[in-house]
Amino acid sequence: MCVPLAALILGSESETDGDLPILLPVAGQTLVEFHARIARAQGAGHIVLVADRMPGTLLAAVDRLKSGGIAVDVVRTAAEAADSIHPEEDVLVLSGNVVVRPDQLAALIDGQGSAILTTPDLPENQHFERIDAQDRWTGVALLNGGILRETANMLGDWQLGPTLLRVALQKGMRRMPQLDGTSVAWLASPEDAARASAALAAHTRPGIDDWFDRFVVAPASGFLAGKAMPHQVSVGVLAGLSAALIVTALALALFGFVAGGLTAFLVSALPLAVADILGQIGARSSPLVGRLRRWTMPVLVVLILIAGVGSWRATGSVIVPALSVWAAMLAVLSTDLQLRVARYPLWHPGGFALAAIMLPFFAAGQAVAGLCVPILYLFAAQFWLQRNLPDA
Repeated sequence: MCVPLAALILGSESETDGDLPILLPVAGQTLVEFHARIARAQGAGHIVLVADRMPGTLLAAVDRLKSGGIAVDVVRTAAEAADSIHPEEDVLVLSGNVVVRPDQLAALIDGQGSAILTTPDLPENQHFERIDAQDRWTGVALLNGGILRETANMLGDWQLGPTLLRVALQKGMRRMPQLDGTSVAWLASPEDAARASAALAAHTRPGIDDWFDRFVVAPASGFLAGKAMPHQVSVGVLAGLSAALIVTALALALFGFVAGGLTAFLVSALPLAVADILGQIGARSSPLVGRLRRWTMPVLVVLILIAGVGSWRATGSVIVPALSVWAAMLAVLSTDLQLRVARYPLWHPGGFALAAIMLPFFAAGQAVAGLCVPILYLFAAQFWLQRNLPDA
């Protein structure tokens, strides 16, 4: 039987210069929004925030979560938190001064039951709660709701987080080492939050379709995502920018600027990848991101056909139009083959990779070569797939 999962965010565990760390900006949102969204993405049915005071900025963050479909129960005491969570529920505990990577959270939840996430007792980890000479507590744990209720009954004037840790340890709770040194980060200042956001961006990769995504788009988008996060750039705005660039690419091609259209199409890959990264980090995916990824090859097919028609109108020759139809047909067949094959090699071209190959030739006015090279590439790729992959 699947045990329900709740999330408990400890919003008042510590303060810096009078401010709640839970309000520091992480991945383009406040830390409380980040915690709530990644907890919901990992299956938390309801989310409880413990905060003994509610400044306007925290209220605004809770309202933004609510408008996005994530309701947060705000309580002031441990007793109220225990009353909000059923004793039989699993509780994902997230301290209000740490950032945990989504993959680390998934590993904790998918592990062997309740556990305390630990980090080595090293000088650089001195901010974390000390357990013994070997381990410190990262502020993240997966516990049973009954432990929360027991802790609330004995709390007194102690802080909830450390007391919850002691009760769990007394019951022999399993310790789970963190995945690596960056999977959990301590926050005490905006500078810490900026470093944590940059580390999240560096660790997250956009969807990889081919070699162009892996070696060109991924490194550039990781850098740009790190720059975008402190400014709370919307995932939807980035996806919209990518869509606008694709429309611009089609318009340029229609007016005869095929090289310009291919350039705009390639540039659209960057905001799309940044939106993908920010969506993965903060669990704020936009449906438009997925649609645009599926549209890359169809858009390139349209660009190829527009190039063929434009060449025919300009010169009256049927060579470029014939090649464009052939290239478009192979691109469509390539897309169909990718949908039917469970896996395919990285060198198999996607829409952006083909555009990158075509651009130098069209920029040099060599439309025939700009179509012949991708035709040969697509033909060779499909021949290899048909011969080597049984699912093809």
